[in-house]
Amino acid sequence: MNDDVMVVDDGQETPKAEAKVRVYGAGSPVLLLSGGPGFSADYMEPLARELELQYMAVLPDLRGTGTNVVDPTPENLSLDAHVQDVENLRQKYGWDKFSFVAHSSGAQIALAYALKYPHFVKSIALLDPAGTDMAYLADFDREANARLNRLDKEILADWKAGNGDFTEGLVTFLYRVVFDRRTANKIVDMVPQKSFVNVQTSEVFNQNLIDSGFNITDRLGELSNIPVYVAHGLLDPLPYEVGKSIAEKTGGKFVLQDNCAHFPWIEVPREFYPQFLGFLFQNAW
Repeated sequence: MNDDVMVVDDGQETPKAEAKVRVYGAGSPVLLLSGGPGFSADYMEPLARELELQYMAVLPDLRGTGTNVVDPTPENLSLDAHVQDVENLRQKYGWDKFSFVAHSSGAQIALAYALKYPHFVKSIALLDPAGTDMAYLADFDREANARLNRLDKEILADWKAGNGDFTEGLVTFLYRVVFDRRTANKIVDMVPQKSFVNVQTSEVFNQNLIDSGFNITDRLGELSNIPVYVAHGLLDPLPYEVGKSIAEKTGGKFVLQDNCAHFPWIEVPREFYPQFLGFLFQNAW
């Protein structure tokens, strides 16, 4: 396929659109990084809308997600490529310094960038962050899949194979990592379903990290001069000890969110926002 075209749902080739980068508000810049890996940025829009009241909130589709179409090769979906994308955005907008708000696997990108370019990073807020090595992944998969009954597993298998009801499959996929099915339905209602998650991107990104021996755990102390905030849901199948360890090694603040799994700003907004916004108010300006 020509690199200058993209294939849309009806199979027709059209000119490739520039990857979507949404900008909300004005003021001190805050870059939001979505997770998954493989999630488009749409589910983080409520967070960006909250931040736009005081900040310039920038929300890009990361490579291999949403409108940011790339061939799913290891080179295109490497951690280094994502870090370079962040640096390109910083240069594009002319930021001397900026803050991160990163969710899930987006935290791996934010931390890797901060280790490479610490002088450009004002503060880092991590929401249910993925691990600083890949040891967490087996526990996460086991705990997430344990939430599914036999019918759920059949629905999910059909969905991943491109069969069955797409919405039902996506809700089941998300139920693995949220507090209840109602929350999974709420997230699905707020996103463009067909482009919300790219499973191939997720698999290639994670396999890249495994193959490269990704492990920045022992380097986190290098970030002790950057304010770090970590919020993690107690019921997240991604172990909260991962987020707690990041906070401890960076000298940051750790907040454990009760009655919450993987999406604190969606699942427990009244409990989440006061401390999160307080951190940004103190450190993102």
